[in-house]
Amino acid sequence: MDIAKKGQKVAIKIVGTNPEEQQKMFGRHFELEDELVSHISRKSIDVLKANYRDDLSVEEWKLVVTLKRLFKIQ
Repeated sequence: MDIAKKGQKVAIKIVGTNPEEQQKMFGRHFELEDELVSHISRKSIDVLKANYRDDLSVEEWKLVVTLKRLFKIQ
């Protein structure tokens, strides 16, 4: 599955990019109640705007804005 919409149930695999991240364990470092978010960058936002502007809903664009603020992206 490449795309999941709000309300759908999916399974994810979290792969760390360095040895410290590889040690993260469910139940020890994060729980079911914790919020996981996608890390975005200025480049990924620009790609969304250029290639997927019409594919994202208003709600999804609001999420991009929220993540932009969270990661302090200009």
